[in-house]
Amino acid sequence: MPWIRLDDNIADHPKILHAGPLAFALHVAMICHANRFLTDGFLSTAMVKANRNVVQPLKLAERLVAEGLWERVPDGFHIHDYTT
Repeated sequence: MPWIRLDDNIADHPKILHAGPLAFALHVAMICHANRFLTDGFLSTAMVKANRNVVQPLKLAERLVAEGLWERVPDGFHIHDYTT
């Protein structure tokens, strides 16, 4: 069974708190997606936009970028430090 590893302090991290609970939900959902499809942390804009866990996922994605949790890359986003 696949799984992802999250720090047990993630919900209290200042970047997560500042991004908000919906951005946090998107972040976790997209970490699961990246793990499931072996993307090495790359998230296409289309995939983020298609996410049904939250409303306005692209707006939340930009909030995650602003907090340094994601990075803007050509054709989408990359989860910061995904492979470390």
